[in-house]
Amino acid sequence: MKDSFLRVSLISIKEEVANPKLNMDNILDILSNLKSDIACFSELCLTSSNAKDLFNHQELLDENNNQILRLLKSNPFSGIILLGGIFKKDSNLFNVTYCIKENEILGIVPKSNLSLNEKRWFSDDINNEKVLFNSKKVPFGRLLFKLNNSKYNFRFGIAEEDSLYSPLSILTHYYNGVNTIFMPCASFETLGKEDIRENSLINESRRFKSAILYVGGSNSDSTTSSLISSNLIHSFNGEIVKKDNDFTSSNKVLTTIIDLAELNHVKRNSNSSIIKLLNFKTVEFNLSSFKEDYGVNPHPFYLKEDDVKALNKVLNIQAYGIIKRINHINSKRVVLGVSGGLDSTMSLLALVQVSKILNKNIDEFILPVFLPYENSTNRTKNNQKRLVEALGLKALSIDISSQVDELLQDINHKEKDVTYENAQVRVRTQTLMELANKYNGIVIGTSDLSEIAMGYSTYNGDSMSMYNPNSTLPKTMLRSLVKIYANNTSNEDLKEVLLDIVDTPVSAELNVGQLTEVELGKYEHIDFILYRFIKCGNTKEEIISLLMDSFKLDYAFSKAQVEKFFKRFCSQGYKRNICPDGAKVLDISLDPFDGFLMVSDVRR
Repeated sequence: MKDSFLRVSLISIKEEVANPKLNMDNILDILSNLKSDIACFSELCLTSSNAKDLFNHQELLDENNNQILRLLKSNPFSGIILLGGIFKKDSNLFNVTYCIKENEILGIVPKSNLSLNEKRWFSDDINNEKVLFNSKKVPFGRLLFKLNNSKYNFRFGIAEEDSLYSPLSILTHYYNGVNTIFMPCASFETLGKEDIRENSLINESRRFKSAILYVGGSNSDSTTSSLISSNLIHSFNGEIVKKDNDFTSSNKVLTTIIDLAELNHVKRNSNSSIIKLLNFKTVEFNLSSFKEDYGVNPHPFYLKEDDVKALNKVLNIQAYGIIKRINHINSKRVVLGVSGGLDSTMSLLALVQVSKILNKNIDEFILPVFLPYENSTNRTKNNQKRLVEALGLKALSIDISSQVDELLQDINHKEKDVTYENAQVRVRTQTLMELANKYNGIVIGTSDLSEIAMGYSTYNGDSMSMYNPNSTLPKTMLRSLVKIYANNTSNEDLKEVLLDIVDTPVSAELNVGQLTEVELGKYEHIDFILYRFIKCGNTKEEIISLLMDSFKLDYAFSKAQVEKFFKRFCSQGYKRNICPDGAKVLDISLDPFDGFLMVSDVRR
């Protein structure tokens, strides 16, 4: 399982202009203590990018070559090294990246998109050929690098920063099957450029379904006319995975993880056929993956406790989705069953957002409904009341005991089993539907993505509504959102009840002492499995291994949890086929028309 991850280090060294020996001292010092699979240094880090006309002096070229030979002879690093330097072929000098594995140069990749200033020293007359370095023939030119014997099809290329703004290079890499691009750079830092760079990395990595790893130069390089950016950034498929944009005059290392399974899954689903737009040559290499804990994020849906921006974005997506629906069918009110639990709380907060946007009288627009039965606990009943009052609403309370009891009597059912439980849910749903008819409104759903994945709902019961704003929110993210809302409201009563709701054990309260996570497993495990399966395309055995590593669980427990997930995910698929509409908040969705598509009778 370790082979599905690569640990990659992006490195900016403390550079000295035109001093390859001192720069190699720094490089070797870093490599001797580095625990990674790939180490990528910045552009021209061996000579510095500010050597100017010294680039044309034989002494600098000789010292550059001497230090590359020094590295080959005493390389302390067993992985792949990408190192910026210079190389002379015939009478032309090139700004290149050396790809090195132990005592061998796998290939030399020249920079092809040169600025007008760079053309003073460097050539862009590039052909794919073999060149001599230390009497050995080495591939030179437009090269791609492919990891041998990897079921995840790891291929990487090397591009320059200008590719972000005129992305022909990234496009050609993409259509030649590359899924990872290393971008060694020596770019000037100016006000606002950091944001432009990050936005471009986000956009291009999403556009080309790839990982782009940006490696800036050194703040310690010459500052005669400008400061070199030392940004280190890992972007993937429209997100910044990890970054370090701090200024420093010292060596700087950002170590990050490339998830090959996710990378391959995203690439495989991007419909990119291999088209030879440029004459790339592929160089294959072997790699013994670094065998340590790769630190996979066990909580992929958690949000930072101060991420108010994310909260507001989610609330607005939910709210405008609801607004479109009520405007389309000319509804006057929204009806919501409020249980005192996490899901209905999030739906209620979304409805409050709708009221604000539409400038509605909140009490006339939202109808919260309490539907208690004999299994409703005092804690949730108390939280129902406190929540509604804190938001300035008035709730309608309907005891469903007589309806449920009459239904069970009609079918002569006395056991407190699943029939007993589902009867409560269906009575609640029918009551909400009739209230919606009465008040010319719609019923707003509450089921979250985790429950939908596990089929933890009653068919034609709580699976039904006219619109469900929670349909793509996993339980763990939903808990994060409610907590962020609580910690950023000035309403102390609301804050107190929201935090208590977050801390309340999840339960459908359909039977005495019922706890959802006892029945299904912990939601942090469920959401982790869901993410690894839908988002990353991992196999069962891979997910078992990852679950063990991420949560420090034993094999038997992890296997049982994964088996339970897939048994329910497949057997309950028919419920997903009739899920109510709901605007997508995350890329992950189980929407039967626009999400993860799977027929309802798969065995897995």
